[in-house]
Amino acid sequence: MGLDSEYFVIGETAHTPLEIEVAPMTIKGKIRCLILLACCMHPPFYLVEGQILAQAIPVPAEIIADGKSPEVYWIEVVGENKPSMACNIACGSERLHVERVLDTEIDVTVIPEAL
Repeated sequence: MGLDSEYFVIGETAHTPLEIEVAPMTIKGKIRCLILLACCMHPPFYLVEGQILAQAIPVPAEIIADGKSPEVYWIEVVGENKPSMACNIACGSERLHVERVLDTEIDVTVIPEAL
């Protein structure tokens, strides 16, 4: 993939030390500044030179399905409390608080924490 490609960065669960947390994100190939991808949850912690912390999975921008390019969205574990969102709506002096279950759709890919 070229320098203009996008990459999905996630923690390498087989190699990342438990003390390190990697923020999953998408990044462009041409990075012109430093990006904070990982932090140590319980400092001080020292890494061995060459330690693998994360993996960058190329996201092919040229593949289009149903008129859309591939996209990555933040997810959370769905337990007994289904994912919901609260919204406060105001118009003049009237206020309305709405809380509804989010549409989770079924056309998603789940990347497991461990394979």
